[in-house]
Amino acid sequence: MLSRLSTAANRIAGFLTRGKVEKDFHQEIETHIALLTEENMRRGMDPEEARYSALRSFGGITQVAASHREHSGLPLLESLGQDVRFALRLMRRSPGFALVAIVTLALGIGANTAIFSVFNAVLLRPLPYARPGELISMAGRQSWPDLHDIQQQSRSLESVGAFAIWRFDLLSQGEPEQAKAALVSLDLFDTLGVAPELGRTISSADDVLGGPRVVVISHGFWQAKMGGRRDAIGKTLSLSGNPYTVVGVMPENFRLPEGKAELFVPFRVGYPEGASARGLHFQYTVARLRPEWKQATAQADLDGIAKTLAKLYPDENRDRRYVIVPLHRRVSGPVREAILVLAAAVGLLLLIACFNFANLLLAKASSRGEEAKMRAALGATPGRLVRQFLTESLVLSGFGGLAGLALGAWGTRLLLLLKPPDLPSLVTVKIDLPVLLFTLALALLTGVVFGLFPVFQAVLPSGGTPGRAGKERAGESRGMLRVRRVLLAAELAISLVLLSTAGLLFRTLWQLQRTDPGFDAQGVLSAYIQLPPNRYATIERQNEFFAQLEQQLQRLPGISSATLGSELPMSGNHIPHNFLIAGQPAPPVGTEPEAQTNLVSPTYFSTLRIPLLAGRVITQEDRIGSPLVAVVNAAMVRTYFKGKDPLGAQLRFARDPGPPKWMTIVGVVGDVKEFGLDMDEGGAIYMPILQKQEPWRRWSGILLRGADPLSPPNGQVIKQAVWSVDAAVPVTEIEPLSDLLSESLSPRRFNAMLLGAFALTALLLTIAGVYGVISYMVTLRTREIGVRIALGASRLDVLKLLLKQGAAPTLAGVLLGLGGTLLAGRITSRLLFNVGSSDPLTLLAAAGLLAAMAMSATFIPSQRATRVDPVVALRCE
Repeated sequence: MLSRLSTAANRIAGFLTRGKVEKDFHQEIETHIALLTEENMRRGMDPEEARYSALRSFGGITQVAASHREHSGLPLLESLGQDVRFALRLMRRSPGFALVAIVTLALGIGANTAIFSVFNAVLLRPLPYARPGELISMAGRQSWPDLHDIQQQSRSLESVGAFAIWRFDLLSQGEPEQAKAALVSLDLFDTLGVAPELGRTISSADDVLGGPRVVVISHGFWQAKMGGRRDAIGKTLSLSGNPYTVVGVMPENFRLPEGKAELFVPFRVGYPEGASARGLHFQYTVARLRPEWKQATAQADLDGIAKTLAKLYPDENRDRRYVIVPLHRRVSGPVREAILVLAAAVGLLLLIACFNFANLLLAKASSRGEEAKMRAALGATPGRLVRQFLTESLVLSGFGGLAGLALGAWGTRLLLLLKPPDLPSLVTVKIDLPVLLFTLALALLTGVVFGLFPVFQAVLPSGGTPGRAGKERAGESRGMLRVRRVLLAAELAISLVLLSTAGLLFRTLWQLQRTDPGFDAQGVLSAYIQLPPNRYATIERQNEFFAQLEQQLQRLPGISSATLGSELPMSGNHIPHNFLIAGQPAPPVGTEPEAQTNLVSPTYFSTLRIPLLAGRVITQEDRIGSPLVAVVNAAMVRTYFKGKDPLGAQLRFARDPGPPKWMTIVGVVGDVKEFGLDMDEGGAIYMPILQKQEPWRRWSGILLRGADPLSPPNGQVIKQAVWSVDAAVPVTEIEPLSDLLSESLSPRRFNAMLLGAFALTALLLTIAGVYGVISYMVTLRTREIGVRIALGASRLDVLKLLLKQGAAPTLAGVLLGLGGTLLAGRITSRLLFNVGSSDPLTLLAAAGLLAAMAMSATFIPSQRATRVDPVVALRCE
């Protein structure tokens, strides 16, 4: 054993110091030959004869040196180095071939690297919290009282926390501004397992009614607003008119699972009205499973709690469940499906690039059959031939991988510049070690698999006697051409799947852009305000502010219309309410129907140009003290009135404290796409903003329609109008309403553009492959073409004959691609809207485009072949 280790060590040492060892060995040989020469000279030989005799008695110097090198070094590594150097020389000798192969692989590997960087960041990388595998969430949103009961009764949950994104006014020396905040419930920070950078975090001890006003700030807020001073702990911030003491600073990389927040405030301190309402479900839940509990048994535990709460609070909790969702899955949920589709698309793109790479290697290998025969005749074993040609393939794929990595890094930056919608805020997309390993593995796998394929097809069958290539060429070519036709058909099929899927997504985008949102957003500027609770706690104070603000907005110059609405379309702000209709059977408590509600001023419908279908809209007379009225949308009438006239009917909110407050329906308006162009409107109830029933609804959107549709109002005029009523109220989210409408399409637009780019790249690679294969096939048939022309065949006949070569794989590829598209439709159907996954128009257009381009690529070399001079062709053979 020790002798073997010693031998291995000597071999490694010999390999590492090969240059010096060989130099010393050659010096030793020369010394030995010199001694023999001197001895021969002493015997009477002349110097030349003496040296010749010494060399003859010593033996072949080259053979001795080779034997010494084999026994003293690492022959495998040495031969590998020789193969690599030979591969580099071949690349220098055929730079065009090398460049095409490297660029082809770079496109496929680069696209995969870019998408894998997102795939890894969103779906594979653990969440940046302690023991992330134990973290769960609950589907939907929850209320504070429900979560408190779950925390007290659950046996499966180690800790429970939650948060809701909120806003606080931040009063400073300049303009009033708002800070994005999170209302933190129970033990959120302890559940996530994140320690503060300074101070402490918030826990259940802080989340109590009437508790001290404390706030934890983000690292960014600490740097920007407090200069990064370590004495920030204990300082006071004025938030919405109330003093809050800073008790902690979070680390720089801390992010919530959803949304962005600069401030973290206890829920029951920052929003006590909402925290007390069991029916106010708007908190994102995070919980940690106990180590000994599994998700299935924890679900059973929560189901038992849900049944208990349903019995205790049937008005709010009847039929309510708490469905466990792994936190990682919920975080990635909005983009998971799109990322998987894009990952599949770039995988297909890489396959096309690999097929092209294999075709290039096949073409190159077919011209090296004579070389393989010569090497075999000189004693090269099949394994040695495979290793040499495989090394050449790996060198090419290695350069392709490096170029692909650079292209992938650039593509990743481009993806982030395009701002992928719904990308989780706590995710950081970058080229890290897993992405580097993925790219390396991709390059090596490509080099091995698609490098061996042409070796076995074109090199190993060439073993035999050198000089017989001409006789065997036709037979070898037919076998290789069958392989190349199969690869070509596969490329065309994959390309058609990508083209068709991209076409379906673009058709979806087109359908959405043609969808009527129910309002006219062009030329309308929107903004958002929220009144501070300390100065606007009562409905009377809020009504006074909104009435004055509406008057100020109507007086602005260059404005054709101005209005207020608590929930603007596409804004993401929605307040649903359960309701009852007078005269209809009352459903069981807790099962009442639900509709979206909106507090609007009289000009809301005219400003947004929402059509009035029946009755009247809200007027200036609809205010506090006058009979309560409401306007409903068409969906409400279709669903709950079943063809009856709704005008004059009365409805009210269910389970409201105090005497019933019935509202009379005075009008019906058209449906408005409140949530997105691809989502159903649902029922909606519009109420006068000056007949507000809920004092906690202290916010409103502002809408201005300019007199000139091509010149929307300036955001500064909204600020001046608001500050003329109250100079301490911040105005935020100033943007054209058309931008909100456009942003609702951004996820689909992003997916369609990205998949379209991949499909276009795949099409170009495929057409290049078609051109290369057909050109090669035409070259092989040059003699045949010459004979046919010499025997009287017209050039049109020859052209038809050659076009058939491309028609067969094209037809096979189109048929296979159509079948693949129908199978892929099962995956992509959820990304479509008003377009079937087998939409005939899209499939026929994609198939027609692919077939036309493939036949064009076939026509060019075929048409060139018809100009062959038969005499020249026969002479060449």
